[in-house]
Amino acid sequence: MFEIPENILEYFFLELKKKGKYNTVFLGNSAIIEARKEQSYYKPNIVVKDVADLEVALIEFVNELNTFYSDKPKLEDYHDLSFFFNNLLINMTSTDAEDLTSFIYKRIAFFRNNQFEEFDSPKLLMEKDGVKYYAQRFLECPGLETPYVMVFYMESDGIRYNLPLIRYAFDEDGVCYLFAVQFGRDRIVVLDDTYRDIVNDVNQGITKFRNVSPSFVVSLSLFVDMLRELGTTKMVAPDFLFGRYRKYIGASSVTKSNQILERILDNFVRLLKRMEFQDDGFVIEFFPLDVDSYTHITILPKEKEKILKRES
Repeated sequence: MFEIPENILEYFFLELKKKGKYNTVFLGNSAIIEARKEQSYYKPNIVVKDVADLEVALIEFVNELNTFYSDKPKLEDYHDLSFFFNNLLINMTSTDAEDLTSFIYKRIAFFRNNQFEEFDSPKLLMEKDGVKYYAQRFLECPGLETPYVMVFYMESDGIRYNLPLIRYAFDEDGVCYLFAVQFGRDRIVVLDDTYRDIVNDVNQGITKFRNVSPSFVVSLSLFVDMLRELGTTKMVAPDFLFGRYRKYIGASSVTKSNQILERILDNFVRLLKRMEFQDDGFVIEFFPLDVDSYTHITILPKEKEKILKRES
């Protein structure tokens, strides 16, 4: 259990300075959290509109951590609030940075939403041509973008083939946040001819965005159909998280770091465009910077057969 510091605001700003090297400028009841100079080109200022409101949000955030992890594995490697407070600031977008308190409440909602609880055990989603497709929800490592990940895999002739996993979360309005589609670390991936034959089936008749990995299309298609069954109609995908850029700071130059990140983001957007091209119920309404730092997607019932048609 995390104890709430007697002066949580003082603790919060001090830990940001010590661990994250942030400086805080107070302007009456508001504040601006500034990144250190060498990181300011990719970390914008973070706005606290009302310090008193932030205090209430931080207390609620700590209480939610205690509630969420009360029946989860012990947080032996994540035993202090400094870790969670600093990770709040690296898992936000530039739009989130415009109101830190609102962002904290969004993160609280991520913890409180327990959609897909039934997937804590593997669940068969569909079967096609003798291939079975499964999904299972797993607890994510603390401090990352989401509380859970959805893992997908196939079974054919007794062999398991891992598919890309989905990092996701839901806010209090039921909007799904799609943070990543990726294979993930430490997952064994069998890429034999059988695997390629199965996943390449989604490329049949496709004339655009064929450079998108078909396995990623399979996982995202499965996940979107799960959202349809749940009744979810809105999805957003962030363009840029500060913490992701940090991973590429070690590149030979700032330019190289930017190029690496840009390639990753471009691949993500191409995947979303491929989904829109192939799924007539997957509609991209806005791209990042159209209205904010997220891609906004509407999920509608499909008029055509599913990308992975279920057998009757």
